[in-house]
Amino acid sequence: MRKKKEKALNFLIGASLLYWAGAGLYSHWEDPAIPPARWCVSLLNLAVGFLIIFRQPLQATPKTTSALIALPSLFCGGLLFRMAKPMYLWTFYSQTVFIVAGLFTVASFLSLGKSFSVLPGLRGIVSKGPYQFMRHPSYLGEIVMSLACLISAKETLLSAIPFALLIPALMFRIKEEEKLLSSQYEYLLYKTNVKWRLLPRVW
Repeated sequence: MRKKKEKALNFLIGASLLYWAGAGLYSHWEDPAIPPARWCVSLLNLAVGFLIIFRQPLQATPKTTSALIALPSLFCGGLLFRMAKPMYLWTFYSQTVFIVAGLFTVASFLSLGKSFSVLPGLRGIVSKGPYQFMRHPSYLGEIVMSLACLISAKETLLSAIPFALLIPALMFRIKEEEKLLSSQYEYLLYKTNVKWRLLPRVW
């Protein structure tokens, strides 16, 4: 019964993201050109939507505190996106940074496959793709995408606040996730082979 409820919830969440992927593009449909970064946002929504729909069930129910610890980084990232100018006003440089980081994030998500999760949870260990080089590559992509939003902010100084908070929030989230994942021997072995969490030779 629990697995059926989880699958139904995954379908609803995934379907809503697929809707927003299309709605985001439709909102620009009558514009002279859809900004390339907007296509990237829709691609991210599509990838996350499908991955949530088809991901495997949780192997164990995580603590509520683990989910709560993930929320500040999600909030800061979303706020930075909202505080940015409309994407058709972004410079070529900021759009390029966003797209490269977005594609890297999509590649990281797809490498997770059925083990994909937004909130901390045990869905299996992945060590392929970008995960060969760092343990949390999608968060690196998120930071760089957020940097592009900061560069394109309506009020740069004001947007610098959530960006400055995003980094420690993600670091805290990573430590909480690793505490949960380290309950599996496979992950402990993975940690010995892949030493860097977020950025090789830095952390």
